[in-house]
Amino acid sequence: MPTSKEKFYKLFRIACTDLLVLQEMEWNGMLFDAKNAEERAVLLNKEIAVLEARFKELVGNAVSITSGDHISAILYGGIIEEVIKIPAGYYKSGTRKGEVKYANHVIQHTFERLVNPLKDTLTANSKKKEDAKQIWSVGEDVLKQLKGSAKAKEIISIILEHRRIYKAVSTYLVGYGDLIKEMGWENNVLHPNFNQCIAKTSRLTSSNPNGQNMGDEIKQFIISRYEE
Repeated sequence: MPTSKEKFYKLFRIACTDLLVLQEMEWNGMLFDAKNAEERAVLLNKEIAVLEARFKELVGNAVSITSGDHISAILYGGIIEEVIKIPAGYYKSGTRKGEVKYANHVIQHTFERLVNPLKDTLTANSKKKEDAKQIWSVGEDVLKQLKGSAKAKEIISIILEHRRIYKAVSTYLVGYGDLIKEMGWENNVLHPNFNQCIAKTSRLTSSNPNGQNMGDEIKQFIISRYEE
């Protein structure tokens, strides 16, 4: 009967065989249609601009749609501080003599609660803060469960759609092209890493870039070299 050491050695040998396959996969890489991806990114950036414009119509110009703290304040109620420059006299000497001097001025924007937060979604670092400064989770899984008015639902819908499109552009459509240039890869071929020993469940993972978990919208720009 084989010992535990012998069993693990057999498993190790199988992993070594897999490693040869993964090495070849990394070497062959994935052909990326950078030109069409860039054209698609231009169209999606226009959609992003429309979403951001509507978002500001609903909540004001002081709010950033990419800031989790801002989104928390809008949905759950809170204060957003906007820093602006205001005139504060003139320079009396030096190379800038006579020019207007500016100082920072803080404007506080207060938002009433639009939705009730889910249980246990208050962020750990804000539990001891006063209510107006508390930050609640605004992750995708949380936002999809929130209930509220028509306005709240539209705001949440815009945030989720903006995140989806923004990630598609920055991480994939433009991000892949930037990574190819950064790594010096030739012929628009991506060479992701395939990792055997990262996930605790022992499943295969991929990184730099992730060659496994792409949405259908991104997969269409990965060109098969084995089909006529």
